[in-house]
Amino acid sequence: MIRRIADLIARLTARRPWTVVLLASALTALSLLVATRIEVKTAFKDTMADDDPIVTRMTYLGENFPGAVVVQLVLEGASSERLVACGEALQSALLTDPELISDVYLEQDLEFFAARALTYLPEKELRILQERLVQHQDTLRDLTADPSLLGLLRGVASLAEDAAPTGSTAMTLKTRVFADVVANSLLAGRPAADLGLKVDPGPAGKKLRTQVNETLKNLPLPPSDAEAQRTLKSVDAILDLVADVLEQGDAMPREEFESRAGALVELLPATTSSIPPRYQMSPDKTMLLIEVGSPKNLSNLEEILPVLAHLEKVVADVQPAFSDVSIGLTGMPVQYVQEQNAILSNFALVTLLGLLGILAVFIIGFEQVALPSMSAVPLLMGIAWTFGIQGVVNPELNMLNLLFPVVLFGLGVDYAIHLLNGFAHRRSAGDNAEDAIRTMLTEMLPGILTGSATTATAFFALLLAHMKGLQTLGFTAGVGVVMAVSAMLLVLPAIFVIADRRSPVVGMQQQGTLMLRLGEFIERRRYPVLAIGIAIVCVAGYQAPRVALERDALKMQPKGMPATALQEKLLKSFGISGEPSIFFAKDLDEARGIVERARKSRTMSEPLAITMALPDDVEGKAPLIREIGAVLDTALITSTPPAHSYDDVEMDELRTRLADVKRVLLEASAASALLYHDETADLVGRLRDHVNRIERRLATANVDRLQLLDTLLVDAIRGTGRLVKEMTTHTNVTYDELPESLRRRVGGKDGATMVLVRANSYANEATFLEAHVKELYAVHPELAGITPAWREMLHQILTDMPRLLMVIGAAVLLLVFFGLRSLKGTAIALTPLVVGVAMLLGILGATGTDLNFVSILALPLLLGTGIDYGVHLYERIRHDGAIGPALAHAGKALVLSSMTTTIGFGSLMLSVHRGVFGLGLVTSLGILCCLVITIFVMPALIAIFQPEILRNGAATTTTTTATTTTTATATATATTPPTETEAHNSEAAPQGVGDGERQSIAADADADADADVDANKATGSHEP
Repeated sequence: MIRRIADLIARLTARRPWTVVLLASALTALSLLVATRIEVKTAFKDTMADDDPIVTRMTYLGENFPGAVVVQLVLEGASSERLVACGEALQSALLTDPELISDVYLEQDLEFFAARALTYLPEKELRILQERLVQHQDTLRDLTADPSLLGLLRGVASLAEDAAPTGSTAMTLKTRVFADVVANSLLAGRPAADLGLKVDPGPAGKKLRTQVNETLKNLPLPPSDAEAQRTLKSVDAILDLVADVLEQGDAMPREEFESRAGALVELLPATTSSIPPRYQMSPDKTMLLIEVGSPKNLSNLEEILPVLAHLEKVVADVQPAFSDVSIGLTGMPVQYVQEQNAILSNFALVTLLGLLGILAVFIIGFEQVALPSMSAVPLLMGIAWTFGIQGVVNPELNMLNLLFPVVLFGLGVDYAIHLLNGFAHRRSAGDNAEDAIRTMLTEMLPGILTGSATTATAFFALLLAHMKGLQTLGFTAGVGVVMAVSAMLLVLPAIFVIADRRSPVVGMQQQGTLMLRLGEFIERRRYPVLAIGIAIVCVAGYQAPRVALERDALKMQPKGMPATALQEKLLKSFGISGEPSIFFAKDLDEARGIVERARKSRTMSEPLAITMALPDDVEGKAPLIREIGAVLDTALITSTPPAHSYDDVEMDELRTRLADVKRVLLEASAASALLYHDETADLVGRLRDHVNRIERRLATANVDRLQLLDTLLVDAIRGTGRLVKEMTTHTNVTYDELPESLRRRVGGKDGATMVLVRANSYANEATFLEAHVKELYAVHPELAGITPAWREMLHQILTDMPRLLMVIGAAVLLLVFFGLRSLKGTAIALTPLVVGVAMLLGILGATGTDLNFVSILALPLLLGTGIDYGVHLYERIRHDGAIGPALAHAGKALVLSSMTTTIGFGSLMLSVHRGVFGLGLVTSLGILCCLVITIFVMPALIAIFQPEILRNGAATTTTTTATTTTTATATATATTPPTETEAHNSEAAPQGVGDGERQSIAADADADADADVDANKATGSHEP
């Protein structure tokens, strides 16, 4: 069979070389045309099976929830006001194209929720509010009847009186304790800071405690720090605002006044609603996060690109006006595009440098340029044919099968090395072109087919994996190996013939003295060499368990990718993972259940769901809200407020009211020093500072400024009253009443709703990742997101890899045994692969280098490629019958082949993608380990366990040693071409003969070939 194939190829390529090249070129052009249909995809989900549940849910998410996949704008600057202003400018510009941008989630619609704030308060808080409004009715009535500076000062004084009325705990303590302590302290000359610390613990103190205890029997305790601070903070903000207006006058913008006057609402009880803050601002107020939604499907590359182009243009237009703010883009769509651009932009460079490096080694090995360079042509054709088949069968490449061309360069050149050297050897021995090709292929086809079969098998075995990425890589690379071998066997001989017609083809010059001596040394010192090999295995076995699988998705991204850097900043600034995990709920009740379970999780932050914008227990709270409305109806005065001229009488009243406030603050200072923490005392101190500022302004009264303040206060106080009154008109909030932007953000086109959760720690840390994903699925099985997808991908790799390695290992074992037909020989030939892989894992473990989900593919690839060296050298030793001559004959070819393969894989280390870099590093290092064990350890094993195949050691050694003295003369003889008559007779002889004559000629050719081996040894030109 081998002879028939060799004869067919020889006749076709030797007689019609240009026809073969032209037909192959036409097929290449057609393949490249078909290959234009191929689409490159680099997203995580593109490496997983289409019917995988996580992929199905990711697809559903992208198609059904437009607001789920968003682009994130990250604004960084020193001023939060500038960040918000820049965000507003971006929002306005982005929404000019509704076909590309549907929503800009800059701020929460708090006005909607403020108008309905009472519905979100717990029933207990509503009762407190109702009691407070009843208690402060007179204050509210006075304040709204005259919302001026006079009315405000009256209100502040009466508010303090209301807070500590006669008969209350605070008033009793003030009159019975504070007055005595203050008086005694002042008379004794002690400073006010010592108040409460100098009370006499003697009989007077006991009497005082008895009086206090009697008083406290029927009285509650004073309010807590939190309750006292709530009132104090509100008054603090208002007095600070009044002082600023008196100082600045018209210089204060009305918008600023209205915004700061909103502090009046702080008098309401604190809400326990989970409505997010107005802006997504980092805790230090230096980073603002804006999310941008689109009607386009931002999971689809073609639809992402125009959206990003619009975003980048708007950012470029807005940026000059905000030079103090940096604007960056991140989020899944941006990472998707940037990752693909990084891989593709660098892919051409990686491919080119890999090809040039391989050719450089090829050229150096053969000491010529033209023919080694032309040997790359069939390899490129094989790659083009592979892409053509890919374009027909599955026009899609992902980040894994995109790597195969670079890898194929290193693997395919090995065949070219063997074929070129074999053809040159037969031509130098006197064969014509057709006979040279026939003999070369007859001798080399078994080795080439076995080697390519093991490599292709390793790739095709990946079709058994669950992951789509591994399946497509297996198909593409397996077909690539077959196409590369086919192109090499069909096209390369035709190129040899065309080149040979112009000038004789010269093979690789062997310089085998060093390898000869190495082989003889190993044979003599076989036991120490074997001991070293065993030591390597032991050390590697100790270090190998340290190798782990990298689980950090961010460490898989291309180096220096801006979107990844921003994700890491978000992680540090906001303390949560960047990409959320998303649950799907068919209705609001199911969403509430998801939220309730998620809140009990240890690994999730506060969930975000539309149900959190809907109040609970509205039926129980509605009567209280109506009662509050009734109180406000009687407390709020809506008649026209009086106008103040601020003549001498009113100015005197102003000073009197200010004195009332000062008295109250003095009493509050004493109370806070004894009853409250330092924060409360500090608040009282700030109030005193504000009053001093107001008093200084009143000393140089400016009527216009006072009237301006009154105008502003009327709007603020009555506006606040109207807002609180409006709150009482809403006793419920339904889903349909919620802002459309919020419903669109979390609602699906099919009526479903989603619940978003984020990890509350670093989601990609191995232990946390497992716990987090386990809790995610425990909360609800309908789940999508980058985090669960990444975990599923890692799980599939860890599940698939042992099975794939077993299948590939079994296939390689059978192929090697079929080729060698020796059980002992198979075991020895497999030793370099087994020990080399163990050595590789030991090096990785010792250096702390983990595998990632791309570099782990090196293990099955090494099973297919690393076996070649052991098989080739074993066959050579068995053929030559001695270790030294075998290494002298095949050593340079083995080193050259390993160098080209190492460069092919090693060029992947130039990739910016860290996963691809890892594949290049691990595979090239593994190949070198296999080569080292092949050359040093395997010969020792043969010498110890299979010495019977070393039958011709002495004779061959003598012959080979003699060759080193005649290399120069023989080289000149080897390059002399046959005469035209010899070539004509040699070419014509085989034609027209019968089968018996062909067998006779073939037998003669075999005898001549054996004789030529000895002649070739004399010339120094050996085939690998």
